[in-house]
Amino acid sequence: MTHGPQPLTLEQCAQVLTAPTGTSHKYTRGVLGLLTGSDSYPGAALMSARAAVNTGAGMVRFLGTSSLNLLMHLSVPEAVCTVTSTPEKTRVDAWALGSGVSGQDRENQLRQILQAREPGVIDAGAVALASQLVAVDGLELAAHHIITPHAGEATDALTWLATLKPQLLPELTEVPSRHEIENEPARYARILAGALGVTVLLKGGSTTISEPSGQTYTVTGNSPWLATAGSGDTLAGILGALLARYQAETPAEARKSKDYALLAAAAVLIHGKAAEHVHPAGMPGPLPPTLVAEHIPGAVAQTLASHPA
Repeated sequence: MTHGPQPLTLEQCAQVLTAPTGTSHKYTRGVLGLLTGSDSYPGAALMSARAAVNTGAGMVRFLGTSSLNLLMHLSVPEAVCTVTSTPEKTRVDAWALGSGVSGQDRENQLRQILQAREPGVIDAGAVALASQLVAVDGLELAAHHIITPHAGEATDALTWLATLKPQLLPELTEVPSRHEIENEPARYARILAGALGVTVLLKGGSTTISEPSGQTYTVTGNSPWLATAGSGDTLAGILGALLARYQAETPAEARKSKDYALLAAAAVLIHGKAAEHVHPAGMPGPLPPTLVAEHIPGAVAQTLASHPA
């Protein structure tokens, strides 16, 4: 019997959120590898990097092109930039991938990193690519891979799986439309998580999260003003920073599948709390992602003070 999704709050996620101690340094706080943006969509790179830095990543290693790296140096000087043909050899604790990536060279880098199977936030076009690699190449993913599609991207991923390896989708007789996924997010998040073996964060009016086992959760309450271009890039940066920190600080034997769902929920809730700080209490209004990002440090500080792990 399948139960409905369990609501999650920041208090319930507190166990996966920590503050630095007197012995912490940049490497113990988590090194996040960032492969986002492209020469066509540089904003995604800048927004995801700024969000990751403001969330408290110990280090952000950005893999870009020469022109992207110049923009990054000017906009997010905290990020360590490089150009490499072997991204899978970059030493990181986790990755954030896919937001704004376009062009064959950038997509090839995505493929190399996904095939290395390191923990990561898999966003935007990287979601469909991961589905193809699972279906065609037999790539095995795990709970520490957190995919973050909206309903349209979830439809694309399910289409690839249904076309290339339908045995991974025994519950489906046909691929759902975007509208159908929006109407039954828990069902399709669970199906996608089970087929890929990953944690799913399905974005929408409310956020639905599924473990690979099929346990689902929901996070509600975020402002509808966050439904704007760039919000997903910001969320990917927040979640990437949290994931890298968790991987760096948590011994392998202590990591749990549910913790990755809690990290996903915590990222959504911190994103929402940062948005609440943009305007005076009770006064909703536009939430440009760059403005929301300015309030992430305060949202993280408030979260840690109110809900110590």
